[in-house]
Amino acid sequence: MQPVQLPRRSTRPSVLRAFAPAVLELGGARRCRARLGLVSLVLPVALLAACDPCSGVVAFRTATPEAAVLGQLVHVATGAAVDGVRITVRRVGGVALERDSLSTTTAGGGHWSIRVAATEPGEVVFDVEVAPPPPLAPYHVRNVRVATSDRPGDGTVLEPWVVAPWFPIHAEFALRGTADQRLPGLAVSFTRTGGPTVTGPGWSGDVFRGVTDAGGRLPLFNFSVSAGGLSEVVGDLAIELGGELGTSVTRGVRLAPTHLYRGAIQIKRLGGGPSLAYGSQVYHRATGRPLPQVQATFRRTGGVRTEPEVVSTTSDADGYVRFPLRALGVGTVVGDVTLTPPGFDRPVTLTGVMIATFDSDTGRALANWTVGAYLNYYGIVVANGSPATGTRVTVRRTGGIPVTPSEYSFTIGSSDQFPITGIPGGLGTAVFDIEFRPPAPFRAFIVRNLQVSTLEDDHPFGVGVWTWSVDGPPTGPPGTTVSFL
Repeated sequence: MQPVQLPRRSTRPSVLRAFAPAVLELGGARRCRARLGLVSLVLPVALLAACDPCSGVVAFRTATPEAAVLGQLVHVATGAAVDGVRITVRRVGGVALERDSLSTTTAGGGHWSIRVAATEPGEVVFDVEVAPPPPLAPYHVRNVRVATSDRPGDGTVLEPWVVAPWFPIHAEFALRGTADQRLPGLAVSFTRTGGPTVTGPGWSGDVFRGVTDAGGRLPLFNFSVSAGGLSEVVGDLAIELGGELGTSVTRGVRLAPTHLYRGAIQIKRLGGGPSLAYGSQVYHRATGRPLPQVQATFRRTGGVRTEPEVVSTTSDADGYVRFPLRALGVGTVVGDVTLTPPGFDRPVTLTGVMIATFDSDTGRALANWTVGAYLNYYGIVVANGSPATGTRVTVRRTGGIPVTPSEYSFTIGSSDQFPITGIPGGLGTAVFDIEFRPPAPFRAFIVRNLQVSTLEDDHPFGVGVWTWSVDGPPTGPPGTTVSFL
């Protein structure tokens, strides 16, 4: 009587026990068949002593663990098996092996396999070279990880690979500045500037040409196009828009080929047309921090036409303002920007702001804008015409609008200046007393009723109020009173 094979159990697609013993049962006696491709071995009943007494499964062990890999090579377009391709497997990491390099050739339906003894249990990392006959170029698959096993027939079954790397990529084009306005029926070209060579239908030299379909999509490239390796192909992607929009070129587009037969199709979303995707960050002058909730309006006054010509938005939590504008041509847009900070601050209008269109799906920074009122004044303290080193200056708010901090001190060092500043609590005038305590033999004095108004323009170097000389009679700007302490 011939042994009857039981139905196979389901296995995971990535790592299968493809070579594991299959348990057969006949008339109460167990038989084991070790599977490796099409080779079978019927083991005698005398080996039943090696069976696991609890599970009823024969638990064979080898003297040393082994690393085993089984793969298959096919054509990407048809799935037909490819025999006669040289496969070289090289160990690059993991546990040590009896041999670090092995070669074989696909046969019997594009199949290939290797098996090699390991010095210990664990994982081995391989680089695999696939070398088809010319004109196809060899390619390398890096870091293939294989677990060793001491069970005869255990191994790692790889997904089917293709004889030449291909591109499971579709480009999808939409007009920049719109929510999702597709670009159907337009001529597209990809000019390779780096990476492995690419050959096949649609290619002429280093240039691929095609036309977008009704959904604005175009395969990059197709099943019959192959790459000379698995590294990224880099190039410039141009789409012919015509009219004022001209030709839109996205530079440095990176396309990664794959060696997997059933590689998932990727949709690469790309924009076409001139972009105005700029971001500007708004800062508060007084605090120096990004300012959220700033009302911002852009009004076009010249240059390239836009849609719309007037648009308003609000700065985000990081103070960024992005105007949703679509350029109707290539060039420079000119307009006015009005910024209205929250709270007490008055609107600020920036005139003649120039915004140049660009070809990219990555946004750009336009400017940093500062708004709001602040106090940015300074005084000078000298002795005999030089900085009055060691003089302790105390600035104290005594009236007018609130200021934070209301009091602070500063010691004159190598610079003769000290700040009269703070964060104002509104628009208006702040009143300060300033106390000077120079080192001996100079006398201490105080200046009362110094009035300074909030500033709403940028003064990077501050505004000077007075020069105090500690070596003479104390003085102060008009409106102040000065006395010795």
